[in-house]
Amino acid sequence: MVQPAPVVPLAKVVLTGLTTMFGRPIAMVEITEQEAGKTPNVKKPIMRIGEKEGPVELLSIDIANNLIRIKNGPVETT
Repeated sequence: MVQPAPVVPLAKVVLTGLTTMFGRPIAMVEITEQEAGKTPNVKKPIMRIGEKEGPVELLSIDIANNLIRIKNGPVETT
């Protein structure tokens, strides 16, 4: 019998700030990855569009509306 693959929870992503640097938008985020039975792993990267940090990829930044679009594992969200 084949065991199903363990479900990995999505990382918790919190937008902490948006700005532009050298004319390019950047996002400051807090990413918390939690595996069962382990201490949460918290990262606070400064990201540009197209950059990836662990399971999170920054797809777009909308400074006028204070929004970012990310891909968190297989899920895309704003």
